[in-house]
Amino acid sequence: MTVTGLITEYNPLHNGHIYHIQKAKEITKADYIIVVMSGNFIQRGTPAIINKYERTYHALLSGADLVIEIPLHFSTGSAEDFSYYALSLLDGLGIVDFICFGSECGDIQLLTKIADTLSTESIIFSKHIKEALSSGISYPSAREIAVSKCTDINSDMISALHSPNNILGIEYIKAIKHFNSKIKPITIKREISNYHDENMRDKISSASAIRKVLYKLENNNLSSLSNSIFSNVPDYVYQSLKEAPFIHLNDFSDILMYKLKTISKKELSEYSEISSDMADRILKIVALNNYNFEELIAKVKTKQYTYSRITRALIHVILNVKKTEIDNARKNKYAQYIRILGFKKNAAPLLKEIKNNAVLPVISKLTSDNIPALLHSEILGTDIYNTIVYSKYNIDFKNEYIRGLVIL
Repeated sequence: MTVTGLITEYNPLHNGHIYHIQKAKEITKADYIIVVMSGNFIQRGTPAIINKYERTYHALLSGADLVIEIPLHFSTGSAEDFSYYALSLLDGLGIVDFICFGSECGDIQLLTKIADTLSTESIIFSKHIKEALSSGISYPSAREIAVSKCTDINSDMISALHSPNNILGIEYIKAIKHFNSKIKPITIKREISNYHDENMRDKISSASAIRKVLYKLENNNLSSLSNSIFSNVPDYVYQSLKEAPFIHLNDFSDILMYKLKTISKKELSEYSEISSDMADRILKIVALNNYNFEELIAKVKTKQYTYSRITRALIHVILNVKKTEIDNARKNKYAQYIRILGFKKNAAPLLKEIKNNAVLPVISKLTSDNIPALLHSEILGTDIYNTIVYSKYNIDFKNEYIRGLVIL
């Protein structure tokens, strides 16, 4: 049995994702595809446009055999934490042969070379990062400078460090090395549309471009559009988008402002991604005026604090993601359990192999007994997500204990 893992968000799933699934299966000759997917909150620090169970359904219809959840502590984490947690899930299954990911460069040797450099950070490397950070630039820029000073860097490597899928790919390879995993990395060159490309294409547009169009709709009225969305997603995703309540970052603005106006600098500094200086800056800004979520990000942003980091930091305040919880998971080799969101009935042989080989406990049904800490936070995070849906659309989703698996 050959098993290939994909690390995904599917926010929403589109034709490029289907190409990725099909190509991954073809290249690795996989009998089964396991998708590790973010839950209701994703790596940019934003809520998923539609809920995780609908996206699980789409993944299974598109060729996945099993969908496993990345909990919100790490689905909203840095590229490194996101990648390490996701890889630890795949490794913990005990049966995954390959991980296949998209990248802008499509060059596994180049990505491995960069990963090797970053996995063996020397004293000199750390010194260069500290020097760069002291000048007030962001960590990604500082890391790029440090890499250029410590290796025989070339223009291809510099370019690779600018591209988001390349960066995630590098982190996946680092994670494989970190866990001494036997999983083999494979990359597929991202076609036509880049990760952050917000221009709609004929058949394969980025999820960013699709979300940009969807957020402009009034009352989810897809019929008011041209066929641009329809041509970029499979029919079952299009039908879901016609019915799904769209959730936006600004829908969480009231909760965010309440928490920030009733918290101390010390308390705020305990949240993941928030330094003491950032906490001070945030509180000074919110003391003067009220802002929606995106306005506050723009106010807080500096050369040192990237848009993505601020977004993740602020969503962590809402979701109660503390530094101590992240640190504890790191110390315990990240994933401590495997939570299934959905599977295909004909994947019974795969599930049997997981049962026999997994080194982590597998959770398919929630009970009130012995809920791991990260899963408890995920349950509360889903309640918050569902509360926003109810407030905005008067749609009451089932809670995590009642909601069953997606089975096809």
